Amino acid sequence: NLFVNSKEIKSSLTTELNQQVGLVKNLRQQLLQDAVQGKLVEQNKKDEPASELLKKIKAEKEKLIAEKKLKKEKELPSIKPEEIPFDIPENWVWCRLGEICTKVTDGFHNTPKKLSDGKIYISATHIREDGIKWSDCLYVSEKDHKELYNKAYPKKGEILITNRGAGCSTPVIIDIDEEFSFQNAALIGFNQQLVSNKYIFYFILKSRDEIMKTFVNGGLQPMLSNVVLGTIPIPFPPLSEQYRIVKKLD
Repeated sequence: NLFVNSKEIKSSLTTELNQQVGLVKNLRQQLLQDAVQGKLVEQNKKDEPASELLKKIKAEKEKLIAEKKLKKEKELPSIKPEEIPFDIPENWVWCRLGEICTKVTDGFHNTPKKLSDGKIYISATHIREDGIKWSDCLYVSEKDHKELYNKAYPKKGEILITNRGAGCSTPVIIDIDEEFSFQNAALIGFNQQLVSNKYIFYFILKSRDEIMKTFVNGGLQPMLSNVVLGTIPIPFPPLSEQYRIVKKLD
């Protein structure tokens, strides 16, 4: 009887734990939803409107293009009314992810030879929403590293997004200064003085299911292309509010 009761208690506790975990996940998703709809923190009329912030970002990109530090981009299409899933505060703007990024690229899709030592190399399996698993990283030669690194040159504070396989559209913020190369992930970069990387991270985290459903090509190997990634609509708040949202979510 004791053995039977123990099994029943364990089963009951497991069920309860699963229910509680489910509630926590639902709560987190609701908080993220409130955040990107402008409902998580109070609006401040003193905030510079996001439309002005967007103008600054565009001006900076034009300057970088003129200095030949950035390639001229194909103009992104205007957002259509049917692409807007919800209302946002009046001092926010809807824009496309590519409009606020100075970099939307990806890593190599070929697999280099792995070594026991050398330059750091990661794949999609090392990317988790709670951070990059550097402790499990792989290594490649200096030659392979340079070829891979020069394609995307990832920097601290930029965001990697898995763009192939089952974990497609999982974001992570790069948290090291050291050079590394990567595979099967997209990379987005921006002026971190004008855009909060954690706000963008939280937006992508909240939107993973929608991105998978709407923007990811299906099949045996799901794929999110760079071109499509740049077209994703994003609700963009004033910079001060981005910081308030991130503080609250953290």
